[in-house]
Amino acid sequence: MNTDPALADHERGLEAKFRAFKIDTMAYELALNLTDPDRQHIKIGGIPQIEVTVPFFLVQFDDPFAPNALRAYGRDCEFKYPKLAEDLRTKLRETVMLRASKENHE
Repeated sequence: MNTDPALADHERGLEAKFRAFKIDTMAYELALNLTDPDRQHIKIGGIPQIEVTVPFFLVQFDDPFAPNALRAYGRDCEFKYPKLAEDLRTKLRETVMLRASKENHE
């Protein structure tokens, strides 16, 4: 994984650009003691969250390569996560329509 900021985007490959936090739904829903040493929490907007420490890949919807990636992910996860697949298709349609609208007004 590359962390050299001097390289251009097309030269970098995978890199650690973002930190991610996941809402700790168990602590949030059950109001658990947030001082539990096994669960490292922070609060954002008063909601307990846990930093994501496993590798992840973030795709912005407006990335030109996102439509194909999101279609493939939605297709692959549809059986186990049908609502996620539906939400990805909906968001993808909205993003494509917004992009087309912006291009027509330029």
